[in-house]
Amino acid sequence: MKTITLLIATSFILSACVNEKKTNTLELLVNSNQINTLQMHAFVDVKTGLTVVEKKFPSEWNVISKPNYDLDTYLPTFQYKIQSDNGLIGFNTNLRQFTSYDDANYAQMMKSYGLKNIKPFVDATTIINQELVPAMQKIGFTKQKTYSEEKIRDFFYKKLSERGFENNSTIAVLVSEWTNNTGKKAMTILVQFVLNSTDTNNPSYVVWNYGTDFLFAPEKVFEQEKTAFIATAINYKENPKWEEYRTFTMRERQIEADRKLKMQNDRANQQYAYFQQRMQDQKAQFESHQNMMKERYAANDANHERFINNIRGGSSYVESNSADDNQRQFINMIREEQVVLNDEGKKYLVEAHSDRYWMNSNGEYIKTDDSFFNPNGDLNLNNQTWELVKKVDK
Repeated sequence: MKTITLLIATSFILSACVNEKKTNTLELLVNSNQINTLQMHAFVDVKTGLTVVEKKFPSEWNVISKPNYDLDTYLPTFQYKIQSDNGLIGFNTNLRQFTSYDDANYAQMMKSYGLKNIKPFVDATTIINQELVPAMQKIGFTKQKTYSEEKIRDFFYKKLSERGFENNSTIAVLVSEWTNNTGKKAMTILVQFVLNSTDTNNPSYVVWNYGTDFLFAPEKVFEQEKTAFIATAINYKENPKWEEYRTFTMRERQIEADRKLKMQNDRANQQYAYFQQRMQDQKAQFESHQNMMKERYAANDANHERFINNIRGGSSYVESNSADDNQRQFINMIREEQVVLNDEGKKYLVEAHSDRYWMNSNGEYIKTDDSFFNPNGDLNLNNQTWELVKKVDK
């Protein structure tokens, strides 16, 4: 569907936001000596080698990222992990996307044609209460407050307006703050996009998605890191070459998607019409059966009455032919992770459950269970220098 395709194309703004020309919050933090300097981190599409965007982060933060192609084969969303020496840990979850139909029969039909992730709409507040609260409670955190982050939400509306979706879209950006009993605080930022269909030829539907960013920090530095964390969400630099590639890809794919959608809708409408006709036929058959049974019961009653009348009349004569014949949890938001230590004494968080980890100077790592594997001899890894890091408990 056209709406779904374009929503996927804009979904990267969940992990990278506004391109401010005026002095922004991060620069103010530098000027006030709350953070040292800023660094640029590139979010790269590994399939083309193109940088999608570059985002500013405090230089004290170690940032790694990876593209995710679950929603779109060509246009990735991104996951990231952040950590610093003062105890900060930050990351985001995969973007989750669903389609909700008002007509349950039509939804069942679309599902039979291969459309996945059909689910009734759930608002952002309910997602927090049903998913984030239980997940955070499992690791000892209690929610203190939830509020709307207007700066981020207004930027998202601006981006959707540039793509022509401002009239049929709704955006929620809810920030929740959490505490535990060990001197740590946390913040979650849940962003939800909702696009209503404009197709008047088919039953109405809604495309909705959401993703969550997490920040954990010691209480003494939480407010400073929270301010910087929110500021990183609204500072980035777009790559014009990527925009050209994205526009070209979307145009070509939209032509093909429109063609397939027309075929799919035609078939769905035919199937839906067949379903409705079948229901009408079954109703007609049922009513016909009921009428036939009524006539049969009436005939039997008449024969019975005639038989009784014959008896009452005393007749001994008996005629030989007188008797006839009807579908809901910890999101992998807090992932299992492993702490590793390099030769310089720096610690990093990596995905757990591997025997060995090789890491380069950029904090990128390769995990393996093969004790004979050494990436330094692999020409496919661009002749980078990889260091075997040690697993530590904390």
